[in-house]
Amino acid sequence: MNKFKNITQKFIAIFGLIVFAYVFMTAYFGIMEQNRDLQIPLFIVPFCAIFIGVLAVIFLKKLDNLDISEKSVDITFIILLISSAIIQMCFCRFSGYQPFNDSNVIEKSARAFAIDGNFKDMYRLCPDYNNGYFDRLPNNWGTLVFVSFAYRIMNILFGTVPYTAGYILNVFSLAVNFAFAYFNIKLIFEKNSTKLVGLLAMFLHPAFLLYSPVMYSDTLSMPFAQIALFLFLKALKQESFQRFCLFVTTDAIVLTIAYQLKGSLVVLIVAFIITVFIKCDLKKTICFISAVLVVFLSGTGLFKSACYKMQISTPEKHYEQSVPTTHYIMMGLKDRGGFSQKDYSNTLKQGNLDQKKAYNIAVIKERLKEYGLSGFLLHLQKKVAYTWSDGRFYSHYQLSHADNKPLVAHLNSKKFAIVTNSIHLVMLFFMLVSFVKGIFQYNNLSLVRLAVLGIILLLMIWETRSRYLINFMPMYIILAISGLDSIKPKKGFLKNIAH
Repeated sequence: MNKFKNITQKFIAIFGLIVFAYVFMTAYFGIMEQNRDLQIPLFIVPFCAIFIGVLAVIFLKKLDNLDISEKSVDITFIILLISSAIIQMCFCRFSGYQPFNDSNVIEKSARAFAIDGNFKDMYRLCPDYNNGYFDRLPNNWGTLVFVSFAYRIMNILFGTVPYTAGYILNVFSLAVNFAFAYFNIKLIFEKNSTKLVGLLAMFLHPAFLLYSPVMYSDTLSMPFAQIALFLFLKALKQESFQRFCLFVTTDAIVLTIAYQLKGSLVVLIVAFIITVFIKCDLKKTICFISAVLVVFLSGTGLFKSACYKMQISTPEKHYEQSVPTTHYIMMGLKDRGGFSQKDYSNTLKQGNLDQKKAYNIAVIKERLKEYGLSGFLLHLQKKVAYTWSDGRFYSHYQLSHADNKPLVAHLNSKKFAIVTNSIHLVMLFFMLVSFVKGIFQYNNLSLVRLAVLGIILLLMIWETRSRYLINFMPMYIILAISGLDSIKPKKGFLKNIAH
């Protein structure tokens, strides 16, 4: 059995490296293509990326030579946590961001609930064309309920829902995410210098600031991903079977909530099951799988029933109007795999849920047949580039509705694209180093690599955008830091990552 587990983990490590190497190369050439479109000299981003990478290596090397206490790292964390929240709130107000599309429907419906205390007339603050939105898109029920109850609490406490309620809730979610990401860094890394660099990397990464005004499932689900990872890492450390069961049951509850907010977080469940199979005995493996199956399946069913009782939708409306999961696979098979208004409209025209599924499956088969093997591989290349080549993570589009037009112009400028793409390329390179390291070492970082591999594969078959990567951002940074920590300037590269 142990031999089979060793073969399994080695296979996953090698497969993960192959997949991520493909992602890195595709992202690199995708960024170069962006440079041509923006008329940016091709050498600029690679040069800036190398410069940032070298500085990071030297900085970590200097920190390694210092006597950094755990207490000083904790104090730094508190300072950065408070500072990031203040800076993000200032950026929110400065941007004047106005919710639109899906986030606007959720925001307006949540405000109506906060005032009325029910969902009976939740569309009254929305434009008429949004009526029936949640009948069509049940994947946003979790986000609606989460935001609605948060707004309701604000209304009870302050007698109103502040204009800045969305900002406050989003920045709070990012702060919780920051906190648990730090707890995970402490569980994964031993050296205080590495922990400190991880903190600084999260604080300085532009994605967290750029998405601070954009309250939607991408950011609201982010802390739950980190909490789930934290609970699982703690469970793995438990020698007591009873304490292990307690942690995994709690983790199963968090994973269920996370899934309601963002379906892509289901990859964590798969990653955790594979990890517990490899690292734990049969008794603990059965415990974890049983807890996840019972809590997740029953919790998902109970949540769906609760949404019906709260009148977000009805079973009849859900069956007649909702968009099935097959639709997102179908949409992901077109062009770059992003949202298609034509595909969405065609799915809605097909009738009830079963008719929509039948239509989607027929179109999926048709598109796969038209592609052929070579065409499908080319489609995947375009899709991976579209997903992983954007250092702004779609924020320039999200913030295009901000009132601050000079800020919008800056986000769409060449200079900003150079900065964000350079940082993104550096992060991807160090992540690649971590995947190489994963062939030689199996530890808690292997779990993080497995989760990242899961989101890569999911977005290869699902409808995709670069913003769908946001809720896994702390995990990318953790892998990047592990890759950075593997590089020692005075020693051989391959020799060091193997030891």
